Amino acid sequence: MTDTNHSNLTLAPRLPPELWFLIFRHATDALWSTSHVYRPFQARFASGDVCDAALHVKHAIVRVCKQWRALGADVFYEDIRAGPGLPALIQTLDQQHPENIPRRWVRRVVLPYTHSDTPTWRPTPAVQLMELCADIDVLVRPPLPSGHPYVLRFDFPTTTPTFARLRRIDWWQHNDAARTDGINALDDVLRHAPHVEHLVLGGDFHLTALRQQRLVLPRLHTVHMRRVNALGVRQLCMWTLPALAHLVVETPLPPQEACEAVWEKYGPQLQVVELGAAGDQLAAVLAACPAVVELNYHARATCLPRGVGHDTLQRVGLFVEEREDMWRDVEEHLSGYPKDDFPALTQFVLYGRDWACILANPRFREMEESLKMVGRSIVLEA
Repeated sequence: MTDTNHSNLTLAPRLPPELWFLIFRHATDALWSTSHVYRPFQARFASGDVCDAALHVKHAIVRVCKQWRALGADVFYEDIRAGPGLPALIQTLDQQHPENIPRRWVRRVVLPYTHSDTPTWRPTPAVQLMELCADIDVLVRPPLPSGHPYVLRFDFPTTTPTFARLRRIDWWQHNDAARTDGINALDDVLRHAPHVEHLVLGGDFHLTALRQQRLVLPRLHTVHMRRVNALGVRQLCMWTLPALAHLVVETPLPPQEACEAVWEKYGPQLQVVELGAAGDQLAAVLAACPAVVELNYHARATCLPRGVGHDTLQRVGLFVEEREDMWRDVEEHLSGYPKDDFPALTQFVLYGRDWACILANPRFREMEESLKMVGRSIVLEA
């Protein structure tokens, strides 16, 4: 009887704690959520699904046993979100025991506007949360859910701590909230984040939300615009960004005049430009950005830059949708950059999901060989 019972047991392997930690890290890591380094077409991952799945795995890990809870603590607390349990979260993060200070592990905070409203003169708990997490790398202010039932009041001013280590801000504009300044106003947060390097900016700006003070952000190297209106672009163009080298403009693009203002202000210093469904914008980008070395865009909804050339462009990245006529898009864009007009171009990078079928297709091999003859190559990225 004893032998039979023992034969049915499945024992977890005895691994060193360092290996368990690596396993936990690989099982829960959502790299895009904490990265402040530009990666092409990162926007296609920019939904909560990946982080939500990682959070479920973290919950499961820390509930297995005391050892796993201890090993998984820093993974569990690195990505937190303000919600209905905000008071309990603040209490947990405010622990003072030197060997158990959860806030030291926090790298990213998601702070919805539903938890930073100011209906009374009393300080909002959101400020207390951010004061406890002032050493974070990433701050996210997400848009309100569509059709949300909340009645939010932003009647009193608020404040913001200084974020000495903040590298990335994902900011969806809320114009009513911005009137209260502090943690609800983008310009206030930027002034208190001297080392920010990556800004994801979204939403419509109202005229009342524009700030005339010209911010200087010396380390901001990447700006990612997501559905920003013309006034939002105007606000961006008021800033001084000496390190800006990467600009991402998602679909829908701002109005033509707003795009022209961006190219005029920042075009000469840009090295990498990424566009969504760019339409006929490529020619304008190449004309306004003489130093650009990398151009990324969605092949399906973008016209080739006819009648123009560029001396420094080295790499073109194409996001290719998997459809029956995808070959037409690929062939058109791979052959649309003549060697004489683009002498420095040496590489095309195709972004998609599963390239196994493409690698096996004779048409791909033909395109690859024709490009090799002019000193160019194709790289496939999942």
